[in-house]
Amino acid sequence: MAGDWIKFELTTLDKPEVCQIADLADIDLDAVVGKLLRVWGWFDQQTENGNAPSVSKKLLDRLVGVTGFCEHMKVVGWMIEEDGVISLPRFERHNGKTAKNRLLTAKRVANHKAANARGNDKGNAPTVSYALPREDVEKIKDQEQEPPLPPEGETGAAATVGDGKPSKPEKPSKPLAKFDPLTACPQNVTPSVWARWVKCRKELGKPLKETTCEAQAHMLADCANPDAVLEKSIANGWQGLFPDSVTAKPTKTESRHTGLNQINHRANLGEQNDDGSYPI
Repeated sequence: MAGDWIKFELTTLDKPEVCQIADLADIDLDAVVGKLLRVWGWFDQQTENGNAPSVSKKLLDRLVGVTGFCEHMKVVGWMIEEDGVISLPRFERHNGKTAKNRLLTAKRVANHKAANARGNDKGNAPTVSYALPREDVEKIKDQEQEPPLPPEGETGAAATVGDGKPSKPEKPSKPLAKFDPLTACPQNVTPSVWARWVKCRKELGKPLKETTCEAQAHMLADCANPDAVLEKSIANGWQGLFPDSVTAKPTKTESRHTGLNQINHRANLGEQNDDGSYPI
């Protein structure tokens, strides 16, 4: 059944995010992968779109048996928390009924093409075993052989309106603007430091996405020294931010020797002598 499995890529075993979670949780990589599958499987079974408003991080931590595991997933950008609601980013790409149907269809089409290729190599066979249902095979053949028909009432290369003049073609929709992480600099972070952090993530092959920028800005909102947090991650080549590893900025104490030029040092000295001295 569609709900009895989830999509899992073999490349996940060696992804940097898995290594980072293993380091934060102080467990081995295989244990991290197993606990990730538990979390992803729970969201696949219990939610429709990856949002879990009624579940807490504490419950999920208890499910995997590691305290703070959800926080580690947030650090690497594999979990989001907004207004007390936790969710999985890009859930619809890997989970849910639609994603599973999409994957199964892609596999059936690939098998169908591979079977056709083998049949062409061997010549015309008396019998053909289709990887797709008969209805899907006929639909693919129709799409390959016959051009799409114009809408009803349209003939030839262009449609006409009531006065006989060709109708104007619709303008193509504008592509969505590409997200620039430089524009997502948190308010309490120096722009030049944020620019170096954006460049560092790009050099690591993990450019910042909009969702990750929002999560990191939320993480640094109450940080006493956000610039130092970013600088430390840049220096160590980390992909995540660790505010707890950086101490707050030292507070400046005012020197006792400031403002001496504003003090009247002749006050209370009495009347000045003729030679410029004062009586003792």
